[in-house]
Amino acid sequence: MSSADGSVLLTAEQAKELHKVLSHCRHEVNGCLSLIMSAMELAQLKPDSTPRMIKTAMDQSKKVNEELAKYSTEFERIMQAARSQG
Repeated sequence: MSSADGSVLLTAEQAKELHKVLSHCRHEVNGCLSLIMSAMELAQLKPDSTPRMIKTAMDQSKKVNEELAKYSTEFERIMQAARSQG
């Protein structure tokens, strides 16, 4: 539900769905960041692996962007549903 000041009230179901989407995104992003950190540490320890580790880090950073885009889309979908109920 939307109020006159633009704030939105979520139903319990919508809040639960938003929490689920956020939890999934957080899990995926944390996994990608762990791989990025590991790749950079390995590149420091074994310089001959640097090109491969840079590619790994770049691939994982793309996945972070994809996950954040998915979260944004889902967030907007849930918020639009809440606004339209008002």
